[in-house]
Amino acid sequence: MREAPFFERDSETQNLTVIRLPDDPEIFGIRSSYKVGDVLEATCTARHSWPSSRISFTINNERVPPEPGRVQSLGVSEEKGNSYFPNGSYTSTSKLILPLERRFSSSLRLGCHAHVQSLEKASFASVEVDSGISSMFSFFNAGVACWTSNIILISVTLTMPLLLLNHL
Repeated sequence: MREAPFFERDSETQNLTVIRLPDDPEIFGIRSSYKVGDVLEATCTARHSWPSSRISFTINNERVPPEPGRVQSLGVSEEKGNSYFPNGSYTSTSKLILPLERRFSSSLRLGCHAHVQSLEKASFASVEVDSGISSMFSFFNAGVACWTSNIILISVTLTMPLLLLNHL
């Protein structure tokens, strides 16, 4: 008769956190175009997460600091369980209030990020921003024109006396 093999056993207790990333975040309340000086107000909602999502915003891939008055949490609502989510889930909503400055001229890429633990889901929207200056005479072109004309005036002032000395 053969003996059964001997197996060592070890047991340990660990906590396991089960999360559910939300559906793709939704961005509401934005227009397709703005002007410098307008205020962009965007609402972001992340539905069906477990635990609740923390929402952040990015502008042109740079994180918007959560300063008071700029990013506002509009709350978290708990949804009852159903056949898909027996323990229920959460919906989180936040709002971004951003005065549009000249640095946002031409276009802006708005990102809404829903974070659960160390994971995230994001959605993006593109917005056109009109600087209010015609393309024929932009701020950059005006600066170049002034700089160029100053150089011409300086060179004329400096080269004329040298020409007179050469002819004497």
